[in-house]
Amino acid sequence: MRGDVDAFSRLIGEYSPRMLRLALGIVRRRDAAEDVVQDALVKAYERLGTWRGDSALSTWLYRIVYTTAVSSLRRSGHDLLDSGGSVLSDNTVDDDGDWEMTEANIARMRGALEQLSPIDRTLVTLFHLEDRSVRDVAAICGESESNVKTRLHRARARLRKLMEDDGKER
Repeated sequence: MRGDVDAFSRLIGEYSPRMLRLALGIVRRRDAAEDVVQDALVKAYERLGTWRGDSALSTWLYRIVYTTAVSSLRRSGHDLLDSGGSVLSDNTVDDDGDWEMTEANIARMRGALEQLSPIDRTLVTLFHLEDRSVRDVAAICGESESNVKTRLHRARARLRKLMEDDGKER
């Protein structure tokens, strides 16, 4: 048993920062995200024997964090498809109409991400920021690969529109 505890401690050290980012991206409050990760780690420890190895261990852990965070939002009465809102940052567009990779544009993108629903924000974060494959994102979120592709396409279109609309207001 001691070896299992040591291995699990190493696992926590390696994955907990990413698990916290994932939870924070869904529940949006640090205290709630920390609670989600703690609950997810307890569930993972209790279910470690059920991991079959058909996906990466990180994918299995992310799935537990994802379902725990979504359950937390549902218990609080939050609409998982509601986009919420946030104020976008200042930005500039180059002469060709393309977004420059400036700090202001990165801030604008983060602001636009905040306006997506928790689920869409999570899909975009996992795929584009965490460099997870569509297969991994589908496994983590319990969706089909085709549904993930469709939702990612729509989320990117929404992000583009949010950033264009904000650029017109300036």
